[in-house]
Amino acid sequence: MTAEERRMPARHFPQAQDQTGPPLPPAGSSYGLPVVKANPQWYHPALPRAAFQLITLRFRYAGDLEPDRPALTQFGDASALRVWEALHKTDWKAASAALTRE
Repeated sequence: MTAEERRMPARHFPQAQDQTGPPLPPAGSSYGLPVVKANPQWYHPALPRAAFQLITLRFRYAGDLEPDRPALTQFGDASALRVWEALHKTDWKAASAALTRE
């Protein structure tokens, strides 16, 4: 990729002509969907560009979960319960501190 292409926002385009490459649109086009639309207020402008400032997590699970009473499903599936536990019991400040240590 050229330097200009690396500065462009990433877009997902599953109809790309090159079926062996990544699902990206041609450079400079508006085809596909933006992968990320960043809010500049989320970032500290004084930090170097390579500094971690935002991390996204994606949880995939099956089953329903009542947020007020998390439990195994009637079939014994724990995936939704484990997602709930990760979201509500993780010490996110400690995780953030671990990522920002120098």
